[in-house]
Amino acid sequence: MLKTVEFLQTTSKGQKLVGTVSFDGEKVQFKVPLGLELQMQGGIKGRSENGILYPEDGFKFLEELQFAFSGSYLRATKPKEGIIKIFD
Repeated sequence: MLKTVEFLQTTSKGQKLVGTVSFDGEKVQFKVPLGLELQMQGGIKGRSENGILYPEDGFKFLEELQFAFSGSYLRATKPKEGIIKIFD
């Protein structure tokens, strides 16, 4: 079961970890920049069959982040080992 999603930003040096969103079974926890959190609080739309999902939707919301944020500049992904992440 997916419990954490990482937000990676592509830079000229590689992938930069900009935050995480986690679900503890009861509540979604945000550790991302405020602007990104506010955007997600307003609901996300990934795959059309799921409609708009909100943090209150828990696990479904967390899963959908990977589809709603799948761009080349900023993307949500399952945590993976072996990826070099740059921390500022």
